[in-house]
Formats: sequence, C-alpha cells, structure tokens
Amino acid sequence: MERLEFNDAKACIQDHRFVVLAGSKVRAWDQAQKGWSYETLQKKLARSGRLRWLTPEFGVFTEDVSFSSPSAAASIVNGAPVSGPASWVEESTGLILRILLQQRQIHMVDPVFKLTMPKIGVDAKARLNGDRIGLMVLSDSIVRAKWVGLNIGYARLNRQLLADGTIRRSTGVLGHLTRDVEYSSASAAASIVKGNNANGKSDWKIEGAGETYYEWRMDEEARR
Repeated sequence: MERLEFNDAKACIQDHRFVVLAGSKVRAWDQAQKGWSYETLQKKLARSGRLRWLTPEFGVFTEDVSFSSPSAAASIVNGAPVSGPASWVEESTGLILRILLQQRQIHMVDPVFKLTMPKIGVDAKARLNGDRIGLMVLSDSIVRAKWVGLNIGYARLNRQLLADGTIRRSTGVLGHLTRDVEYSSASAAASIVKGNNANGKSDWKIEGAGETYYEWRMDEEARR
C-alpha cells in the first residue's frame, strides 16, 4: 500500500500497524470534545517530544508515530474524534482506507487491553476472544478475588472461578488467574476482574496507548 493522507498528515501501514509519518501536521485538541482518550494521548505525545507545538493551534510530529488504530491516528491529527477508515485516503488512488483494507485483505494487529486498579493492585490484560465480540482475560492477570457488587450472576461466576481454581487467592482481596478466561462481553470481563459491576467499554484500555475498548471497537466496525 502506498502512502495515505488526511488533512496535512501522511501515514502508512507497516507490519500491520498504522504509522503517521514524521513532519505530519497536527491540530490542537478541540476543547469542546471532552471525554475522549485521544486528548490525553495527544498531550502525552507532546510531553515526550514526539509532537512539537509550533503555535497554540498547530504542531508537527518530530518522528514516525505508531497508533493502535487508524481512528486514533486520525483523531490525534484532526484534534477531534473522527473515523480513520473513512478519513485516510491513498495518495495515488484517492480510495478511502476502509475500501483499501477490504480490497487488499490487509489486517491490523489486534491490541492487548489492560485494566488496572492501582489502589488495590488489580492488573489484568485481555485480548479479543475467538468470536471477536467478547474478551479473553489472560492467565496471570491479578484480579479482585472477592465479589463486592450487586449482580447475582457475576457473584455466582466469581464463586465458581474460585472453587475450580481459576482464581487463586494470593494476598488480601487479590487473586490471580491460573488460565485464560473468555467472556461474552467487555463488561462481563471487567466486572469479574474488578469484583464489581463495571463498564468494560471504558474500563479496558489498549496497553501503551490509552485508547478505550469502545473507541477501538468503533474503529473496528468502521473498517468492515
């Protein structure tokens, strides 16, 4: 695939990862768009020096930057949430990324999601499960061993996982998983990990990127 462009930015796909190239221009985050992880990521890139502000409104990437999804890349460049598969176009053909991915059967790397509760020590990782709808929480993840929520179904599942040794108690309220465990939804996975009712769409974040499961899922749907 040749280079892609969006606004004043250039990008390409390298080793199944989406990379925005050095010299690409970036708009400062629109303060009317609150609640997106992309704003935090843009600030993190600026603190690291990979994004240098030229004016209060515009900056430039000082090096190639890899992103967890085309939408994360497009949103950072745009300074507001936007669909990457519908925004990036191939320079030579003008075709949008969604069409290119379908026609050329190009696949992006599936991310690892992370959920932490630093105050009590919860630290779990997950990948998409086989049907790509729910999540598989990975072995050795540190979870809350005791259910403290109100959902009776999750309470029963928690007891079952303790009884069959899938959750092995360690210290205090914590335990660790002795095997990978698949869940039908991100929220079910997050609830068992946290030992309480949880919103998996916002609680799970891509490791090293900060993009939420919900934001990544929107990008995934846009690629179809």
